Amino acid sequence: LISAEKTISQSTSFAICDVNMNLRIATIIYQWVVWLGAVVFTFRLRNIQSSFNEFYESLAIFVIATLMIIETSVANFVFKYYPLKKNLRMEKTLVDTLATNIIIWLIIAQPVFNCLFNRRKYEAEWLGKLTKDGHKKEYDISSGQHGLSTAYAKMTNSHFQEPQLNYSSSDGIDPAYYGNGSHYDATAFAGDTTLHNPEVYIDQDGIPISLCTNPNIHRPAVNMPLALNGGNDDNGEGRRVI
Repeated sequence: LISAEKTISQSTSFAICDVNMNLRIATIIYQWVVWLGAVVFTFRLRNIQSSFNEFYESLAIFVIATLMIIETSVANFVFKYYPLKKNLRMEKTLVDTLATNIIIWLIIAQPVFNCLFNRRKYEAEWLGKLTKDGHKKEYDISSGQHGLSTAYAKMTNSHFQEPQLNYSSSDGIDPAYYGNGSHYDATAFAGDTTLHNPEVYIDQDGIPISLCTNPNIHRPAVNMPLALNGGNDDNGEGRRVI
């Protein structure tokens, strides 16, 4: 549809592609418009919730992208035939490669490092940030004696090898079930507003459904007494129950 002379043509004499100057100008202007639009949107989103706020990372990326476009502009307008010079070709390739990798690692470096060397603390900080920003329900975050947990952020090196219970908004524990036995940790559930629900759903054994899948709570041995109100520390298995 468009002749090669107005876009890109191949030079048989030098075995390179010759890019029309008008096309070069148009593509570089387009890059400037895209990145300027990106920085405007980034600035307008600077005050979003901290869980998803990447304002400073985005600014750093914009600075790198700006330097890349300046370098590209100089290469195309000042050194029109830079592909003919080996040192200029190498410089252009090296700059583009380094800039691209730096942009990627600006985003993933911290999560990758913490997931490799600081898993439990990083998970707790991340879940705490999600909870603070009001995303507890969306990410099914639950509270327990080991802190915050969610099925979406399981860590295989956890000191309990199963995901903690994920409470929903309809699950709850009636205060009548809060015993005073040594098995009960009052601080484990004190800060979880989803637990203070007037409705309590129990299974056939009288255990609240919201606790049935919690790996930290065990069912009593068969025919052993179960005191939900006061607790029973001696269930014959060396484990504590509620």
